[in-house]
Amino acid sequence: VFFRCHKSYIINLNYISNITPYGRWTYVVQLSGTDHDALITHEKYEELEKMFS
Repeated sequence: VFFRCHKSYIINLNYISNITPYGRWTYVVQLSGTDHDALITHEKYEELEKMFS
């Protein structure tokens, strides 16, 4: 399942290993199996939380 977490990023939800705050309204999504990270906006973070709750 893919999710647009930022206007520049689309991520596969199965590969999320960690989400950490980065600044006031942004988070960094660490992806398993790669050294690449993606950004997620605060609005999209809340949307993602609702999907998993």
